[in-house]
Formats: sequence, structure tokens, C-alpha cells
Amino acid sequence: MDRKDIELILAEALGELAPDGTSERGINAVSSVAASLKTHCAYESFDSGYVTYAVLKSAVIDLGETISDDKDHDRIIARIPSGIGGFNPAIVVVASDNGTVHLLAYAKEGLIKQHSAEKAIRAIRERLGV
Repeated sequence: MDRKDIELILAEALGELAPDGTSERGINAVSSVAASLKTHCAYESFDSGYVTYAVLKSAVIDLGETISDDKDHDRIIARIPSGIGGFNPAIVVVASDNGTVHLLAYAKEGLIKQHSAEKAIRAIRERLGV
């Protein structure tokens, strides 16, 4: 998954938040505006002893929707509701390497900064109990 894929997923996810009954044209307009917003990135890593892949996957599934699941590389990519009221989705990459958990999150930010990427990381850490 590259930056272009992340931008597309975030724009489409924001378009899906349009109220029920919104026309396809309206949803596309919301997605188009979302695509023009700046994408913010946040990263954290922490030593957790050894967190199993199953524990990481469970935490992600509890919070959002899995986009990619790569057990061979201990990496999961997911879309997690974030921001105020969960209305600003974040794309989060969760990976484990020799007892270190890496969390990388991307989210769109508008005029009012919601710190959605950071909130998505915080939600995963809370779910993991760290």
C-alpha cells in the first residue's frame, strides 16, 4: 500500500459518512473535498515484551475494519474510526518486531485539527493495555 492508496481510502471513507439518502453525486463531492484535505501522519513504537499477532489482530478488529492482514510479516492495516465522534477515519499500520510494536497512522485534517491519527494510535494502545 502506498501513499496514493492511503489518500484514496481516506477520501472514500469520509464520503461514506455522508447522511443516508445522499445521492451518489453528493457522496462523490464529499470524497472530492476530503481528497483536498491535508493528510497527517503519526507514529509510535513501544516495547511490550512479546505481543502475539493474534492479540494485535484482536485489538484492531475490536476497533475497526481490517484492510490488509499479513501474518507472515506480523503486519495489519486497518481503517479505524477516529476524531470527534469517530467521524474521521484513520488508516493504521500495526506491526510487531521482536517485542516492539510499531503503530503508524494516517488521517485527514481540516481547519479544526482533531488529531485523528494520534487518537487512533491511542485507541489501539488502550485496547492492548499499554
